Amino acid sequence: MDPELRDFMIYVGALGLSGLLLLVLAALGIGNRAINGIIGLAAAGYAGFLLYKDFTATEPYEYQKFFFAYIMPFIALYLLVKGIMDRRKAAAQG
Repeated sequence: MDPELRDFMIYVGALGLSGLLLLVLAALGIGNRAINGIIGLAAAGYAGFLLYKDFTATEPYEYQKFFFAYIMPFIALYLLVKGIMDRRKAAAQG
């Protein structure tokens, strides 16, 4: 596989996963719903746009890489697990 294509697909996958996890956080009401929802929609939308652009492009194009796309899935997953554990703990106490 072409290294550029591999890097592109890893980036789009990380961006899409970030968006999806942030949308789940917003739907469950964990953290700030509005910020999680807006950033989740932006990340998922940009991932979708890049995939669309990649499949329809007839010539090479430039795209912007954001560093947060690589670390945000881990942060969002941590926040999701932490939020679920806090809810279970609160339900068990009262």
